[in-house]
Amino acid sequence: MLAVAALLASALPATVQAAGYRSLSAGATHACAIRLDDDAIVCWGSNDLGQASPPAGRYAAVFADGGHTCATRLLDHTAACWGSNVAYYERFLPAGAVASIADGVFFICSLSADGRLLCSDKGPTCDICDDGVPLSQTPPGTFAAVTAGYDHACAIRNGDATLVCWGDDTFGQASPPPGTFASISAGYDVTCGVRVDHALLCWGLPAQDHLRPPPGSFTTVSAGPSHACALRTDGSIACWGRNSFGEANAPPGSFTEVSSGNGYACAIRVDGSLACWGYNGYGEADPPDEVDTTPPTVRCGATPAVLWPRNHKLVPVAVDVAVADAASGPGGFRLLAVASDADDQQGWAIGTADTAGFLRAETSGHAVRRYTLRYRGFDRAGNASDCTATVTVPANRGRA
Repeated sequence: MLAVAALLASALPATVQAAGYRSLSAGATHACAIRLDDDAIVCWGSNDLGQASPPAGRYAAVFADGGHTCATRLLDHTAACWGSNVAYYERFLPAGAVASIADGVFFICSLSADGRLLCSDKGPTCDICDDGVPLSQTPPGTFAAVTAGYDHACAIRNGDATLVCWGDDTFGQASPPPGTFASISAGYDVTCGVRVDHALLCWGLPAQDHLRPPPGSFTTVSAGPSHACALRTDGSIACWGRNSFGEANAPPGSFTEVSSGNGYACAIRVDGSLACWGYNGYGEADPPDEVDTTPPTVRCGATPAVLWPRNHKLVPVAVDVAVADAASGPGGFRLLAVASDADDQQGWAIGTADTAGFLRAETSGHAVRRYTLRYRGFDRAGNASDCTATVTVPANRGRA
């Protein structure tokens, strides 16, 4: 039976792939998502107003708009906003826990944890708005979801999952069809929704190509100013509408989230990596590096590799461990175990980056003894590979 000195697995770095992202939100010219490994917000794209510079902390969800971004904190689900005119928009966020935030072009709506709606009227940056649109006059009741467009908003009622819309209805964008809905998203003058039976519908300005969604079975929809994307039940993405910058050319693959911005869109693949396409004038279609899921190359070798003479003494042994990774870079290594047919090793610090210790130059009878030193190397994304260095004590000179 092998005698093995090994570290408990719980004390080692994780060997699963890097965590990736969740809670994706595409604004006008910037986008944000939350990293799964530390719950921090990462933003990219335009940052002229500080909208892509999130505060430190752990977050549950993020909501990107034009010149500002809001998020809910992971610990207590209270809201934080950054970018332009945040003092105005924060007045229309609940003081306590927030379930969801919907940013319109010049206004904001929020849902409290108990489903109550709170919306602003047009904000201080809107000098061309029709002030007669009473967006702050929200409908009564409690709601499960809310979306905000140019100057209208819609929400899904708690209980019966029907829709209610308010604000400007010039093109019918605030006149939803009957039925029960699972997902809702407002563009400028259109609204799209996914019914609970997975049917996809859009209504509003006839000139908008939003009104011609593709057939099929869907789970969620995200409408941008002039195009929209939806997630099919099989995980693929369908986009339609204006395609001046390729924003309606969704990449192949399986995804968990999709969000449409102004002339671009972003999505999260099932492996947690980000994909964006379309207009990239501000870097909004250039997300952080994709998740590295390729294990590093790990090599190790011991010196000396053969212990002789067989004099029963402890011999110092050094191991050279090399970790290489082209994607995210090497992240270090750990000694996992030192094993042989007898417990004749000393000075090896299992679970650390130890590369030196003692092995005894001894065999059992006339058999060859082999010491196996196993290391695990990591890249910076958390992927791992193992290597093994072998030290032999031959039974006779020249026999290994």
